[in-house]
Amino acid sequence: MKSKLFAYLIILLLLMCSCTMEPKVNNCYVPTISFTYNGQKYTNSALLVSFNEGLAAVVVENKYGYIDENYQVIIEPKFDSARNFKDGVAIVSINDKFGFIDKSGEFVIKPKYDSAKQFKLEVSLVSLDGKFGFINKTGELVTPIHFEWAEEFNHHLARVMLDREFFYINKTGEKTFSHTDLLTEQDRDPEDIFPTPKQYPIGYTGFVNSNNKYVIDTLFDRACHFSCGWALVKLEPGIGLSAPRYTYIDTSGKALMPPILMDAKPFSEDLAAVKFDKLWGYINTSGEIVIQPEFAIVRDFHEGLASASSQAGHGNAGFIDSTGEFVIPPTFYSTMDFHEGLAVVRNEKGKYGFIDKSGKIVIEPQYGHAYDFFEGIANCMIDKFPRDKANWIFIDSNGNQLPEPDQEWFARRSKFYSLPCI
Repeated sequence: MKSKLFAYLIILLLLMCSCTMEPKVNNCYVPTISFTYNGQKYTNSALLVSFNEGLAAVVVENKYGYIDENYQVIIEPKFDSARNFKDGVAIVSINDKFGFIDKSGEFVIKPKYDSAKQFKLEVSLVSLDGKFGFINKTGELVTPIHFEWAEEFNHHLARVMLDREFFYINKTGEKTFSHTDLLTEQDRDPEDIFPTPKQYPIGYTGFVNSNNKYVIDTLFDRACHFSCGWALVKLEPGIGLSAPRYTYIDTSGKALMPPILMDAKPFSEDLAAVKFDKLWGYINTSGEIVIQPEFAIVRDFHEGLASASSQAGHGNAGFIDSTGEFVIPPTFYSTMDFHEGLAVVRNEKGKYGFIDKSGKIVIEPQYGHAYDFFEGIANCMIDKFPRDKANWIFIDSNGNQLPEPDQEWFARRSKFYSLPCI
């Protein structure tokens, strides 16, 4: 074992000695590679130089070129950015426009796009003036550059959005389907449509009805049940998204708005909490902002009120009405939703109790945890720990202890709250 460890140390030392060592920050050292260009020596961090297909991008005075595995400059440093070669071509940019070069450094597709992805299945996803499309290796358009959102091909299909409709296209640019069946209007009852588990190999979720017919194709990374006529869906970053984004779709799959929301919650009482940048507001079912994004933490509307905090962290939670005004001042450590006229609140000592819609405490904070009322019964923990059955009690709306409900009550409550996102 010691001999193996010694051998590993020798190999590591040899590797370290094969390149120069330059100080970086905080007395830490990183390996560098050196090469000569126009008679002058340059160094780049070895951590940033990655060889692929025999060439690696390097930087010379803020311009990118390529060296070979002998550290000889093969392609002159003249690009504003450069990526690794793949299948004989590499993406480079000049003046914020992207194109493709071959290994001689000549453009095979001129730099005219605002962004571009490496070729995958012989096509590249590009953008221009805020729209997206696909080109082939000769630079010819496979599709018009007109999609509002798109992502790269996966198993010969690509997800796109056009006129706020999400659908798949094949490699020839034709609209196609992976699962959707022939449907009638009766098949699109929003009360009878459910998100599916992710379907492989594509790996996305869609919507089926109770007859197991696909009503909306498997196009989304996450999907929630329909509420107020709309279902919340999530899309992971495609070329049009820098981070996961959310939108809402109707039963035909049409989007309420482009996927621009940083975070969002399902509709409740015709209002949905949505996040722009770092703050939350609310939209209506027409996609209009009816409560400006000015809250750090929010919950859904229930019984006309929603829990909200104007600052991050605990200690400033209250309730707003549909105009966005606080009708119960934000003085609680944390709050939950109103159910049957009462809402769970938590004080600064970590104890849970209940308030009514005037903000009056009707059951003093005294529990280690508490859950919403359902059919006149709430279950509470006497202390925060332990979480075993002996620590649970059941109370009525006056705080009086009740016998444990039967199993049918638990089943009804579970069904009432079981509208998850997939």
